[in-house]
Amino acid sequence: MRMKQCLGFLAFIVLAFGMLSWAEAKDKKPHYMTVQFSISDYAAWRPVFDAAEPMRVAANVKNPRIYRSADKPNDILVIFDIESKKAGRAWIDSPSLRSSWAKGGVIGDPIVGFISFQQMREK
Repeated sequence: MRMKQCLGFLAFIVLAFGMLSWAEAKDKKPHYMTVQFSISDYAAWRPVFDAAEPMRVAANVKNPRIYRSADKPNDILVIFDIESKKAGRAWIDSPSLRSSWAKGGVIGDPIVGFISFQQMREK
């Protein structure tokens, strides 16, 4: 079931960002980080997420877009703008962020991914 969820979110990402050329993008630095996870209660999680804004700013992780599953509203996908994969990974692995996740009711380990946007060339 976890793989099915992951594939569903992946399809959503492709739709959200338009046509993504994986072949051309695979060697380029990522511009976006995706974080997929489940929470116990959105109303309890959201204030914790909002309070972590200074931590995101300090790590240069910007412009969070939060998406909730239509079928399971406590399944969350957040897409962030990042400077580099290394910086995004350092932030996502930080103990202070892990502490925020626990406080916000994040269930299990989030699935983290990195993508880059590629404009399709006109013919």
